[in-house]
Amino acid sequence: MNEKRVKYLAIRSINNGDLYDSEDIVKEFKLHNVEVRNFYYLSISDETNRSVNSNLIDYLQG
Repeated sequence: MNEKRVKYLAIRSINNGDLYDSEDIVKEFKLHNVEVRNFYYLSISDETNRSVNSNLIDYLQG
């Protein structure tokens, strides 16, 4: 069974801020060929090309 890996990662935490701002963690992910991106610049779209960033942010913030 083949495992799928993520290509990009963006995490925003209320307490710790953006994962993108932590250089040590970014370097660790880079060793595994995962590019850490700034959460607010990440663009996610569905099949109709509508941006779903606002819905995702609302969902993650609870």
